[in-house]
Amino acid sequence: FFFQAEDGIRDAQESRGLGDVYKRQVLPNDVTVPTGYELVGNIAHFNLRGQQLKYRKIIGKVILAKNKGIRTVVNKTDALSNVYRTPELEIIAGEPTTVTEQKEGGCVFGLDFSKVYWCSRLQSERDRALKMVKERDFIIDMFCGIGPFAIRAAKIGAIIYANDLNPACYEYLIRNVKRNKVDENIKAYNLDAREIVRQVVSDSFAAQNRQPPYIQHLYMNLPGNAIEFLDVLYEVYQKDQRVFKDYLENCFVHVYSFSDGQDFVEDRKLLQERVKSAYPLYKEDDLAYINHVKDVSAHKKMYCVGFRIRVPDSVSQKEEK
Repeated sequence: FFFQAEDGIRDAQESRGLGDVYKRQVLPNDVTVPTGYELVGNIAHFNLRGQQLKYRKIIGKVILAKNKGIRTVVNKTDALSNVYRTPELEIIAGEPTTVTEQKEGGCVFGLDFSKVYWCSRLQSERDRALKMVKERDFIIDMFCGIGPFAIRAAKIGAIIYANDLNPACYEYLIRNVKRNKVDENIKAYNLDAREIVRQVVSDSFAAQNRQPPYIQHLYMNLPGNAIEFLDVLYEVYQKDQRVFKDYLENCFVHVYSFSDGQDFVEDRKLLQERVKSAYPLYKEDDLAYINHVKDVSAHKKMYCVGFRIRVPDSVSQKEEK
């Protein structure tokens, strides 16, 4: 694997430490040397498997000894399976802490890697999405985590309604908002993702917060099941078509998902079918892009589907009358 250094990923052939595992023959010949690790602040994060696990302490000590900036080495012991997307970690070398700070896009993010979700590999994807954000845009970030997208968007001058269900993410979000001095641009919430949409997309919320009646972007980075949450848009439409039109017309939805199609053509078809199932108003003409974010495994890929919310002609005609 070769990953960009600014994304916090170190390759085995370029990073100090793993090369020494080869040279000094610390590992037996029949044990595959790890291809790389994710760097989260001063924590080196491995995904060791199989026979590598037996030598995890040795691998950790080598990385720690040869990289002065690394304080702790951890290994993920299980896939992300809980509702908060937090990893099961084992500290294999260094200080017994998973609290650290990560720099990205001119911002600093405090986090406890064992209690919140963080993926350094997604920096380039956040960079891409942020290019579409403009000053004074109103954005709902439904699954904001500790705030990497929301806070960087706020630095551009956007107004963000940032939400995460994980109480630990919410606590770090509050700290990171203050740390990066974007208090005036971010309102933080610890709610179910559908509830944040219900609250923000309403006349009472707009009046109370002096907010113009429209949302420019809906950011939904929860690839495991974010598409399912699109049903809240259809809920708003069914409840009050006028509110739907006033607040969501031309809103740009960015929703993340995994797909296991044979190729991009099949993935495109599968992803749009899932969007249509959750949000029946979706039409293929609404699609703006489908971006391949990364390969999770040989048959599993992560995508971002971007589309515009269009108001049905029947609603527009009714408004004109």
